[in-house]
Amino acid sequence: MDSVQKGLSDVSTESPQLTLEHILSAEPITNHLDILTNILRQGATVDERVGALIHAAWEHVRREELWSSRFDSLDQYRQFIGFEELVKPVLRRHKRSDRSKQLSARMIAQHWDGPFHLVLPETLRPPFWSKHLLNSLASLSRLKPLPEAIHLLQESVKRRPRRGRTQPHLLASDIERVLEAMRVPRQGRRGRKSKSSVFQPPQLRPEQLTVPERFPSPQGSSAMLSERSLLDDQKQCPCSPLLFPLLAILAESKAQWTSYFLGRLLQWASLMSWENLCTDHLQQLYRHATQSDGQDLDRSLIVQTLEQLSITLTDEETSMPDDSPSAIPTGDREKPIPNAFKSFVKDEPSLWSSLQQNGYLHIPGFFAYMETRGIFLRVRQTLARYASDDQGQVLSQKCYQFLHQMIQQDPAYYAVVASCRPDGQWRLLNRSMDSVSLSVAGAMLSIPGSVQRDSDIQSTVMLPTFCEEHCVNLVPGSHTMLAPSHKNEHPPTGVMGIGKPSSIRMQPGDLLLTMPHLLRFPQTFTSHALVNLSQDAADLQGHPPGWNHQRSTSAQPQLSNAPVTDECSVDTVSAIGEALMGRRAWSDRKVLHQQRILSGTDTAAATSFVDKVRERLVLEFHEALDIVEISHAESAAALAPDLVFNNVSTETEWAATELGMSTLLQVDTPWLPESFDHMSLQDLGLDTLGEIDLLPTLD
Repeated sequence: MDSVQKGLSDVSTESPQLTLEHILSAEPITNHLDILTNILRQGATVDERVGALIHAAWEHVRREELWSSRFDSLDQYRQFIGFEELVKPVLRRHKRSDRSKQLSARMIAQHWDGPFHLVLPETLRPPFWSKHLLNSLASLSRLKPLPEAIHLLQESVKRRPRRGRTQPHLLASDIERVLEAMRVPRQGRRGRKSKSSVFQPPQLRPEQLTVPERFPSPQGSSAMLSERSLLDDQKQCPCSPLLFPLLAILAESKAQWTSYFLGRLLQWASLMSWENLCTDHLQQLYRHATQSDGQDLDRSLIVQTLEQLSITLTDEETSMPDDSPSAIPTGDREKPIPNAFKSFVKDEPSLWSSLQQNGYLHIPGFFAYMETRGIFLRVRQTLARYASDDQGQVLSQKCYQFLHQMIQQDPAYYAVVASCRPDGQWRLLNRSMDSVSLSVAGAMLSIPGSVQRDSDIQSTVMLPTFCEEHCVNLVPGSHTMLAPSHKNEHPPTGVMGIGKPSSIRMQPGDLLLTMPHLLRFPQTFTSHALVNLSQDAADLQGHPPGWNHQRSTSAQPQLSNAPVTDECSVDTVSAIGEALMGRRAWSDRKVLHQQRILSGTDTAAATSFVDKVRERLVLEFHEALDIVEISHAESAAALAPDLVFNNVSTETEWAATELGMSTLLQVDTPWLPESFDHMSLQDLGLDTLGEIDLLPTLD
């Protein structure tokens, strides 16, 4: 085993395949299985380089069928080496690392017009291209042209600490120094700031500290506050300076607030985030709002109570007297276009007006990024490849399942749906649509939608299939006539009495939104290529009564033979995605921050956030499908050894490869994103958006 230990130590100097060949060449062929088994069992503690060697060893065992000399099946050998506990986790980490490397390699080639291992001078080329090094180099390629980047890297190598100057080739730390020198000082990951960037409360004069006139108070001139005492309290309080106006209002302990003023104040505090308000001031606000003591209440319960009170007061404004600013009925004034609708829907004025009048909105190509990133192409090829394979049809069904999961956590889809809801509720949970019935003039019409609520938006997305077009039928304008609040003394006689049906032609990637109670013809909405979704309104904890976690079977076939494992799914890649899936509370700080980005007026920030999340979803889709295809190929090989893996490795464009080998440079993977870098939030370009967690977290 000395040759194995030496080989493991030499992985950094050559490609894993060459290292493996070197190890095996020094031993008789009868010992090869023992040597490879020893390498595979190194999976307990490995780094990136040893993981690449383990991947090469596993592929060699499968390709050469070395297991067949001692074991009856590949599964038996897998149990012998502890594949599930030792080898499989290493292979998964290696696949993630390898995918990231390929993305970085494409990004470097795109910006510097050449393969990554040739664009740099020979003196800088490292013997092993690690994931971190390639990610850093890809980030640099976005910022600097090649000649200037080479000069900066050479200067960075010279500035190494004395102990690190023995290695002439490039290190990841050399690139990091260059990137750090170009970065603008910014807020830290947990909100810490440098001393030079700490926010200083404004130096206000005493006459500036009076409560604004629009905040009525019976105290009159006694509402004047002391500058010194208020600023001293602000310095000692951990509340965010953004909430300084609220602290000034709370200082009027005897002020009497009207319901209108209280509702507006709670809405503003919620917009500023409850997390920015300390517990003492939160309890003080609770006492003012409810006229009860909240000393013994939990913080989350106080926030939930204030949120509910804010909603109640807002609803009451619609029934206020005529002298109230909100006395104009909702139906008599045009609803303003939400910011999220403006950010993610083109030609928003006409489309917004059409949605309110006709009750539906067809957005062609809303999920077009799935086409441009090669997802739809891969799905079509998978459908064609396994059309005649009964077991392989599970892969086709898995493709639709993965697309369903991507749509459910797409932030742009969420933002548009939330902006279209009549009640303006933004705390939502995805819900697949089952079938219910509606009576129209004595006839029962089935309408998709598990529980029809007054504000639930029903959405339909078309997925790629052999047919490039699908027609759905609905009745424009019927949402106003079928709504429970519509007072109609003469009920319509049949469908034609409601309105004239209309056909909508949908293509893969199109999104169709329909308002609550819009009449839809269910037969046209039931297809394996259609995903029908709705949503539930959630509380701050994200647990509405009666929420069903199970997926619908109305839009897709039942996956009877699909393995139910956590690896065969598209992981959630953002905090707001976790909230939509019911895995994170809507009161969470990260969720609130990402929701404010999507609903804010900064369209560039919202679009950038969506692009980064979608790039990550593309990566997760291909990785999940890779795992399913590998499992399917292994099962087929175990049942029929004559079919082994030749077809899979030669016909599939998505077979896993090792970037360290020179042959990888000729591998063309058209489904990969053209540019992507997810090594850190800073290199994602999200530092200007604050703290955004794109990766799934368990807390």
